[in-house]
Amino acid sequence: MAAATANPYVNLELKIPSKYSEDLKKYTGRFKAEDGATKDIDRSPFDRYVDLWWAAIGVGVSEGRLSNTDDSEKFVTGVVLSQDPWRITQLELLAIAHTGSADVISKPGEVIEIANGYAATGVPILVEILLKKSEPIWDVSNHLKTLAESLQPEAVAVSE
Repeated sequence: MAAATANPYVNLELKIPSKYSEDLKKYTGRFKAEDGATKDIDRSPFDRYVDLWWAAIGVGVSEGRLSNTDDSEKFVTGVVLSQDPWRITQLELLAIAHTGSADVISKPGEVIEIANGYAATGVPILVEILLKKSEPIWDVSNHLKTLAESLQPEAVAVSE
């Protein structure tokens, strides 16, 4: 059995830019069609809000910048991260890489603010891609694949 991961982010707000809140609903499995039709992954490619937020973080990181989160709104608290403990570790690694210091882990609010900032950069880019077609899963999948393939691992120096 895997060891439990502590979640210091339980009560912190995960946010996206306010102007994209309807898109968050539209492009996730939480979207309910007015006609009662079942979920269509081709049109709503993300299962949960946190999944779209997570993809947006990756896009923001690939852009290399944080965006202002002043006009953002909460879509959920960090309690959702407990369902996927690997996200906690990755958020902490991202914060360390961003700040250059492991001390950031002792500041949960700063870790989440960094993630929200990257997501604020990535959400508009993802939404622009998602808006292009009636079945946006293909465009967003190809974009994310291209970003992943463009990553060049840097040599890591190991000190003794």
